[in-house]
Amino acid sequence: MTERFFLKKRKTAALAAAVLCGLLSGKGAVLAQEAEIMIGNPDLTLSLNQGTEIVIEGQEQVAEQDVLLYDEKSDIDFRYYQNINSDVYGWIRYPGTGGIIDYPLMQSVGDQEFYLHHDWQGQESYPGSIFSQSYNRKSFTDFLTILYGHNMRDASMFGSLREMENSDIMWNYDTIYIYLPQVLLKYRIFAAYVNDNRHLLYNFDQDDEACCSSYIETIGEKCKGLYTFNQELYDTLTADSHILTLSTCYRGDPEHRFLVQAVLDERGEAGEWIAQQEAKEAAQEQAARERAWKKVIEGAKKRRAALAKTRNEEISFEEDKNVLPGGETVGETESEGRNEPAAVHNKETITAPGEE
Repeated sequence: MTERFFLKKRKTAALAAAVLCGLLSGKGAVLAQEAEIMIGNPDLTLSLNQGTEIVIEGQEQVAEQDVLLYDEKSDIDFRYYQNINSDVYGWIRYPGTGGIIDYPLMQSVGDQEFYLHHDWQGQESYPGSIFSQSYNRKSFTDFLTILYGHNMRDASMFGSLREMENSDIMWNYDTIYIYLPQVLLKYRIFAAYVNDNRHLLYNFDQDDEACCSSYIETIGEKCKGLYTFNQELYDTLTADSHILTLSTCYRGDPEHRFLVQAVLDERGEAGEWIAQQEAKEAAQEQAARERAWKKVIEGAKKRRAALAKTRNEEISFEEDKNVLPGGETVGETESEGRNEPAAVHNKETITAPGEE
């Protein structure tokens, strides 16, 4: 009951949007704040207006069970969304909660919290978007990737995650799907719990293996005894795992956050793709370090050359003072060779990385 649930085809996206807002009742009458939501099909627009019914253009409503059938083929036209906003880099789907999570993933190059109150098109919007910060790679190759979303009362964004607290949802629907243009990543949920409000990516170095291992232990301590904790899956975590965290506010309490955490299933195509990306990124980072080191060396050479030039000019000035009338010089033997470039004393010892 884990991987066979989702949108079967494009026409079912309409009901998915309605369920996402948690507002369906009877034949579709709803009360909601005015909003406009665009789901995976770019041709589908669903308008929710207070005191009105759902208006679905060119779509038919279908039974809920049809919405949850999933054939693992992405119906997301990434080119369409990225042509409108290049900050769209992926898509998240999770069908387990009353409001089906089905949104584009955003990341801003500048303002880290831009999409907290802007929609996927970059327009001001109180619900905002589902987004990550640039402390995370868009490839999901980090040990810990965090996605943020508002805890909306109408269950949109990450508002439906609150239904997971002390419930069976994570056991019945244990897979979160992340779509990238190149690959589908599946994450199995191992914990849903309340955490303090610290910024996780600020508080430990996920490039340090010991820190990653320590963080895994911290999760185990926080979740011990919780019904929403899969001990067996948790025990598979290592510093080499790839953990996805969905983070949202908790009951209006600014001191806490509600987290849903899942680990990447690295079997098959997803694992191969992640490994390729990690190798590629490691090579790029090594090349960047080498370029930076080259600049350091070039800068040191320029400083030495400037110092040598300054010393030579000083020496030439001293020689001019030793010239006697008639052109004869004093201490010619002593000053011989002084026009040669002066040696730089106490120069820095510069070695390339790995050669120390």
